[in-house]
Amino acid sequence: MEGTANMNINENVYKKILDEMNDIIYISDINTYELYFLNKQGMKQFNFKHETEWHNHKCYELLQGRDTPCDLCAKNKLSYNKFCEWTFYNLKTEQYYDFKNKLINLDDKPYRLEVAYISTKRVQIQKKLYNQIQVSQLVDQCIEVLHYNDDFDTSIISLLKIIASYYGGKRSYLIEVTEDGKFANATHEWIDKDVISQKNLLQNLPVELIELWFNKCKNEEEIVINLNSGENTIDTNSYLCQLLTILGYESFIAVPLTTNDGDITGYIAINFIEMDKNDKLILKAVCKTISEFIRKYKIIKGLSKQIQISEIIIQCIELLNYSKDFDKSIENLLEIVATYYGGDRSYIVEISKDRKFINNTHEWVKEGFISKKDLIKNLPIQLVEHWLQNFEKEGEFIISSVREMTITKELYNLLSFPLKILDHNSFIAVPLKSTDGVITGYIAINYTEIKSYDTTVLKAVCKIISEFMRKNEMIDKLEKMSYFDNLTQLKNRNAYLERHVYLKENITLKVGIAFVDINGLKLLNDTKGHIAGDKMIIEISTILYNIFGENVYRIGGDEFVILQNNVLEEKFIKSIEQVRYLIRKNPTLSASIGYIWTEVCDNIDDIIHQADELMYIEKQCYYKKKENNRKIS
Repeated sequence: MEGTANMNINENVYKKILDEMNDIIYISDINTYELYFLNKQGMKQFNFKHETEWHNHKCYELLQGRDTPCDLCAKNKLSYNKFCEWTFYNLKTEQYYDFKNKLINLDDKPYRLEVAYISTKRVQIQKKLYNQIQVSQLVDQCIEVLHYNDDFDTSIISLLKIIASYYGGKRSYLIEVTEDGKFANATHEWIDKDVISQKNLLQNLPVELIELWFNKCKNEEEIVINLNSGENTIDTNSYLCQLLTILGYESFIAVPLTTNDGDITGYIAINFIEMDKNDKLILKAVCKTISEFIRKYKIIKGLSKQIQISEIIIQCIELLNYSKDFDKSIENLLEIVATYYGGDRSYIVEISKDRKFINNTHEWVKEGFISKKDLIKNLPIQLVEHWLQNFEKEGEFIISSVREMTITKELYNLLSFPLKILDHNSFIAVPLKSTDGVITGYIAINYTEIKSYDTTVLKAVCKIISEFMRKNEMIDKLEKMSYFDNLTQLKNRNAYLERHVYLKENITLKVGIAFVDINGLKLLNDTKGHIAGDKMIIEISTILYNIFGENVYRIGGDEFVILQNNVLEEKFIKSIEQVRYLIRKNPTLSASIGYIWTEVCDNIDDIIHQADELMYIEKQCYYKKKENNRKIS
């Protein structure tokens, strides 16, 4: 036996014996499911010409056509002492089998021994003899397919094949009515070989087209139509009759799907040339089974969806709560929702405070796609006015093509160019809102092929993002209050002390330090009030910021410090002189300045002290000169 070189002569004898048996016999590894032996009858049954086609391959892949071990695999129940037996329908071979399984030991290793023989004829004989048993077994088979197949849609199609084959049909399909009761769609279809699928043509049919059938189903529980017999109840000139003729549905049998309350939710139909059996009992029983399983499936699917939504929401909350980088967290969150919907790009657009412009503040793009974030900067809000109106009315905006939008020609012309540049032809969007319900922006997903139009997840995530963006904005405000002076908007003493610590702990090159003290502020406050004093502070701080930018700190009521590193001495001194010039230019302003520039700053405290001393000397000169002028006058 090829591939089993360790077999001795006795084992070859056993092989010959097993090959002579009419039963299908195979041995597989109990742990890996790999086939170790398959007799001639088994090879014949599964169309194997040579041992290499099955040896060391997974039994469930070759014999059952599955990607995972069979649901009925009872390896935990197998023993060395007795056989475990059952009957099973193999969808790959379309045969019934009686199975016997037990454990055997080969080379001190456990294997599964399985003996199977085709029992299809026996089952068919029983069906012919006992009609009720026939119904029971076929329904059981349908339940088995629905229960044990991992893919519900595949199960339904397999079931449609079973009942179509039973009745000799060439096509069978499942029609379901939409939840709003307005349309009917073919959700599942099985077709015989050489038959062309018509499923795509049976989509969004007005329910009025088949209302006649529904009424007939309520009265007679079934419909048998043969357009060529002259005995049907359909007007041959009607649109429905023409549609059926075009589709090739001239003869069919249909049985309704119903709820527990008896409401018709759709039907199963079989197209046939000549019906093999006139008994509709099987079809009715299968329909009842499918109705029940569709109902349960929708319940399970709904619960599963709710769980999935909850998991995504929890994931988003954890992401925003525990990440230190808010912007990165938002980007990761956009990836989560885009992946859920099958999007190519997801992004956040925010409306400016004055509600004149929109800006793309965060974006995630799928690998292979180009970022468009920089293209959505300071665009006029009129571009999205139509979407904002939709947000107010519908709470969402979904468009599969920009051409579908019902907008004015002028607005379409305005929108078409930027949307073409941005490649935003198909998208789904929901609004971001403030606590008082004002729309502050939106989250959008661009897609090529979307997985779901249900915006429940996107709306939930949008609400979470809105809340966290508000909190982040509040944190930014608090941080700004902590490090910025409220009057001048310059950095405050806290920011100065933090910078001082950094310069103290790190040797810095080319550092310029200056102390600026406003002259006469106390007198101005006492004589003209604090409003006048604040005006002087703001004017001087503006001069300092315009020249030194973020390097200016207000550390007291009338005191400012400039800490600038990596600056050339000539440039620093020139900036100081520019400050002096602008202050002197305004007769209402006056300030004393002391400054130091050093090539290497290895002791920041000494340099700050020197600059402070120089400022103090200049201030003394200012007051001495003022006193002399007073005496002279």
